[in-house]
Amino acid sequence: MASTFVPMLRYYRQSLWWTPLLPLIAALYLLMTVDSAIQHYRGRGAAWKGRTYARPEAAP
Repeated sequence: MASTFVPMLRYYRQSLWWTPLLPLIAALYLLMTVDSAIQHYRGRGAAWKGRTYARPEAAP
């Protein structure tokens, strides 16, 4: 998986030292997406910096 990102790292002129970390970054992103889906399913609103925001009601 990491080797497929090498051309993209070169395109954006990033260090190839990021290559081994990319699968870990992708897994973290996946976990955050799953957590967001679970929170949505439970009916909870968004939370940011200790503040919570209610889920907006559907438009009629």
